[in-house]
Amino acid sequence: MTETLSNPLTAHPLFFELQAVEPMLLHRHNGSALRGMLYRAVVELATGEAPEGELAFRPDDPVLQRLLATLDEAGPRGQDAPRPYVIEPPVEDGTNPAGRLLRAGETFTFGLTLFGSAMEAFTVIVMALKLAEERGLGRFLEAGARGGRGRFRLVRATALNPLTRTTQEFLSPGERIVRPPTVVVQQSDIAAQVAIDLEGRPTRLRLHFHTPATLKTKGELLRTPVFSVVIHRLIERLTEMTRHHGQPPLACLPTDREGRNALLHRADAVALVDNHSRWTELSGHSERTRSATNLSGITGTADYAATDFSPFLEILRWGEIVHVGQNAVKGNGVLRIQPLS
Repeated sequence: MTETLSNPLTAHPLFFELQAVEPMLLHRHNGSALRGMLYRAVVELATGEAPEGELAFRPDDPVLQRLLATLDEAGPRGQDAPRPYVIEPPVEDGTNPAGRLLRAGETFTFGLTLFGSAMEAFTVIVMALKLAEERGLGRFLEAGARGGRGRFRLVRATALNPLTRTTQEFLSPGERIVRPPTVVVQQSDIAAQVAIDLEGRPTRLRLHFHTPATLKTKGELLRTPVFSVVIHRLIERLTEMTRHHGQPPLACLPTDREGRNALLHRADAVALVDNHSRWTELSGHSERTRSATNLSGITGTADYAATDFSPFLEILRWGEIVHVGQNAVKGNGVLRIQPLS
């Protein structure tokens, strides 16, 4: 009898503070550009095409293969395996549709959450950011003699558990030593937060869609945040995340089709009672396919009512970590939940 190894899903949220060296125009939704920047830099490291003097890695390095993975041919119906990371874009102020202009010396922070064994790659991520400093980020600007994207420098890196508020600064300003991050989000943190959520016996729940959530049902894009569809997409995503990046499956996930259908039937009864969401048009650029990518989706808030949210809270709390919908790796589907009395 073969014993199933237990390696539960864990998440490692890392936040990087970057300082503009020269004027920098960030995209309004910057997740796609950040993912592209990191992807290009990791490819340079992996293929040895980095500038002379930079460290390089073999392209067959298993850690880099996980970061650069594309199609999972063994996956169900040939689907892409969920990447072992997601981007947490910087919060936009919304005042400039073209993006956010940073002057030299100003800073911004973005997040990168690594899942499971992908945490082994954190040193590669730091090196990739250092490599990308001279390549720049954001929209092309003609200011100055050089022109191009605005250059930046990495000044600080912090690990954060958003549930326990535990923080660890693993790269400090002015230092060259990178300490291994030890802060981790695990199932016990999710369960503890859900217990707190249930103390108030919430009968209303507010979902905040901070970046576009691209949700589909029956092959069609969804422009209204139907609760059962959100739950359905999260069940699918978390099932695949545990399949590839942590075993056994999470206790909050249905174990069979009958259990899934019963849970979705309960989700169908959750009423959308106050909808302040909107459809946000957004496009990005794929470095891999050299083509435009549609990143449009639902943003804003939506309030739901039910007599009992307990079957869904653990799924939703995990959803805050893994994001919901398509293009999560590029920063789409950033979700926050707010139980209301």
